[in-house]
Order: sequence, then C-alpha cells, then structure tokens
Amino acid sequence: AELQEALENSQRYGNALGEPPRRRADWAADIEPEVSVLGKVKRPVDVLWFVGDYASFHPRGRQASQALARVLNHLEVDYGILGPEENSDGDSQRLAGETGLFEMLAEKNARAFSKYEFGEILTTDPHAFNALKNEYPALGISYPVRHYSQFLAERLDQLGPSLTGKVPARVAFHDPCYLGRANGIYEDPRRLLAAL
Repeated sequence: AELQEALENSQRYGNALGEPPRRRADWAADIEPEVSVLGKVKRPVDVLWFVGDYASFHPRGRQASQALARVLNHLEVDYGILGPEENSDGDSQRLAGETGLFEMLAEKNARAFSKYEFGEILTTDPHAFNALKNEYPALGISYPVRHYSQFLAERLDQLGPSLTGKVPARVAFHDPCYLGRANGIYEDPRRLLAAL
C-alpha cells in the first residue's frame, strides 16, 4: 500500500511524497543571496541544481539543501533550480518496475531542462545522479551531470580557508549504493569529510 501510494503521488504530483509542485522551492525562502528559480530569473546559469524530492520536501533534506545552497553561494557558483518545474528523477519508480512512470517523469524533466541554458546538472540525491547519468541517455536525454560531493571535492582549495573549525568526532560514512557501487564514487565524500 505504501509503494502504491508513492507511485500514485509520483504520477499525480511529480513526487513520491504527494507534495504540491508549487512548494518544491519553499526550502529556499530564507537563503541569501536568493536561490535563482530559472522560471523566474530567465537567464542562463553555469549549474542547474536538480534538488530532488526528499531534499525539497523532507525536513532533514530541506536543512541539507539550505546548507548546500549556502556553500554554493559562498563559492559564488552561478546556479539555479527548476523549483515547481522539477519532477522526481524517477529512479526509484524505475527500480520498482514502473518503467512507464519513470519515462513520463524523465520526459517532463527533459522538457523543463530544454527551456533553460546551463552548463551542467548538479544533483543532491545519488538516485537522481544515477538516473540522469545512466538511465536518461537511453531516452535521448543527455547532459553533463555531477553529484554534489564531486563538485565540492573539486573546490576544496576554495573551501579550505572557510573550514576554520575542527569537528572533534569519529565519523562513519555509509556509501550510498548508487553513488559507490553503481557509479564508483567513493573518494570524493571522504575527501570532504577529511577536510572537516
């Protein structure tokens, strides 16, 4: 029943949580400088951040999105989000056997992508990374895509001077399957943790 509800929500609302699309960018309301929603700013950006469902709607995910937005702003990255035009990446739906639903969500995202100019896509969710990198191209939807851990690890020289406090903690990091096993990205998250 839970899976059926998530699939129905995905078809009806474009996300498994059943949240209204108009609320997808609410997490960014208090971020300064303001997070650019591409449909509003109508300008090219270097990076399109594909935020994802949980990072847009779940309370813990929203906190992580706000933190990443502050880091991107600190790094002066020229980025934007789709906001209400973003739909679920569809990877979990595909894995549940709903390939038609996956294709529908991918096509909706492709239509949104095609409306804007950007250099690459940045993802928060490893499933979104996997879908955009490995599954969307089979549908004729192909863009350069990176997970945020790759993106930030490449900018450790810029981030380094800002990391002034030490975190006196032992950390256990669980490699997300679709970041590690499926895509071979193991070292970038560890480099970021080591820098802290």
